[in-house]
Amino acid sequence: MAGTLQTFGAFVKNSYGIQVATRCSSDVEELCQKNFLSFCELLRPFSQLTTESQLHDPQGHLYPVRDLRIRFSEPNRETLPPTKIEQLLSDTVHWSEKGILDGKLTV
Repeated sequence: MAGTLQTFGAFVKNSYGIQVATRCSSDVEELCQKNFLSFCELLRPFSQLTTESQLHDPQGHLYPVRDLRIRFSEPNRETLPPTKIEQLLSDTVHWSEKGILDGKLTV
């Protein structure tokens, strides 16, 4: 978050959005490497929905979705250690319980 101007809520939304693990064949990876990209980098332009849309759950209920962001990741890449993930989650829950969301105090 250092060096960028964004609200706390935007930071959480960007950090803890939907994450999709990707796998591809070596042929696909080789094809992507011709453009000096990984498969995840190739998918990145399709990872953000800026218009409002609707999603259906299995029971058929509609849910409006706005500013959907999907993070594509490769399973073989390093992730944060579990202790760091637990600390970040604990901090997020702590601040949400205090009523701070999007830089505003909610009551």
